[in-house]
Amino acid sequence: MKSLFVLLTLCAAVLFSACTEPKIIIIQCNVCTPDDTPSGDLRPPIDLFMHATVDGKLWIANVDNTALSTPLSSGSEIVVMDTARTSQITLRLPKDPVIGQVYQLTSPGQRGGSSAFYTPNPSSTVPAYYESTAGTITIKGINWDLGIIGGTFNFTGTDAQTRKQINISNGIFKLAMR
Repeated sequence: MKSLFVLLTLCAAVLFSACTEPKIIIIQCNVCTPDDTPSGDLRPPIDLFMHATVDGKLWIANVDNTALSTPLSSGSEIVVMDTARTSQITLRLPKDPVIGQVYQLTSPGQRGGSSAFYTPNPSSTVPAYYESTAGTITIKGINWDLGIIGGTFNFTGTDAQTRKQINISNGIFKLAMR
């Protein structure tokens, strides 16, 4: 069984290695037996991630299921810190996101809309806070059984006080919804 999983993983890697657009792949193994894993869990391990380019620099999330990496809670918000825990990206979605839906980002004050934020130093006394003024979040995949959501995002954020703008691009994520 383990060799079948490795073979499927290698095939998926070869198949998508030439793609220029990021892809979200959610694989569920329905033929595993309890003997395949010590815990008896019938699902393969799931690699959760989130990364983006922030003003030309790679930003990588710390997705380790700690309190600082809060998954989509009650279907409303994804809040994720970077690996150094010095910045965070927040994505707000409707309660029941739809696969294939492109959510246009609005100003955070608009009720029922989708929005995004970038906070470069959330632990400071008065952190900068870049609110989305334009951009999108696209839902590429949802696995309700496993509680996983994946997609892409990009946005321009503006600091309400300084009016400075920051560009978040090439964002991609696969995260737990609960």
